[in-house]
Amino acid sequence: MGFRRYRTVKDASNTFEAVVRSRLQVSEWQKIKAGVVEVGREPLERSLAGYILLLWTVYAIVDFCFSQTIGRGTRTRTTSPPSSATSSVFRILCLAIQLLFTRAVISRLGVGTTINFHPATLLLGTGWMSLRYGYASVLATKLGDATQLYTFSDSSYQLLYNPIPPERRAHVRGFIEGYIKPLSLAAAGGLIVAGNRYLKPCTGGDVKSSPLSSFPGERWRSLPSGWALL
Repeated sequence: MGFRRYRTVKDASNTFEAVVRSRLQVSEWQKIKAGVVEVGREPLERSLAGYILLLWTVYAIVDFCFSQTIGRGTRTRTTSPPSSATSSVFRILCLAIQLLFTRAVISRLGVGTTINFHPATLLLGTGWMSLRYGYASVLATKLGDATQLYTFSDSSYQLLYNPIPPERRAHVRGFIEGYIKPLSLAAAGGLIVAGNRYLKPCTGGDVKSSPLSSFPGERWRSLPSGWALL
């Protein structure tokens, strides 16, 4: 009887090691294909993947424009707000919105409505930046982005995973967060590089306005006192 128990435990250990070994041997390409198949099963999952891809692409571009604007302005004008102080204000506003408004607004309007707040803000902000690029347009766009990314946007996004069956939820979230989000950041980097290389700034008065072109050269040399104020 003791010999049987020893063999049973030993066999179970070998089986477990075989399963672990087989999982470790799965290539990244196989994981990506499995993730694409998994996410493509339901419209909700495809919508979540597309939402993350587009949202974080635009987010990265807006963050790049904000960093360039604040960094360049701090070096050219002593009255410009430092980036650390601006980031602190953003965090305080984000915390206040999350504690005071997010739950009540989502409960009243529903996830399908509140998840569109952040994309709408980014669309309006990037439209303003495209028409008139400057400190005011970049700061306002970043303010809307920073105060909604981890409030209405992230809360609504996480709630949309609830209809997915628990046995598939972790796999779907892992694929979107682990592959789709980095892909969106890479896409944003490619757009910024392409914009710097191929887009020509549009001249409007004394200000050249094209968010992805001429960083950080001609645009800033053309601005009186280092800023384009609206």
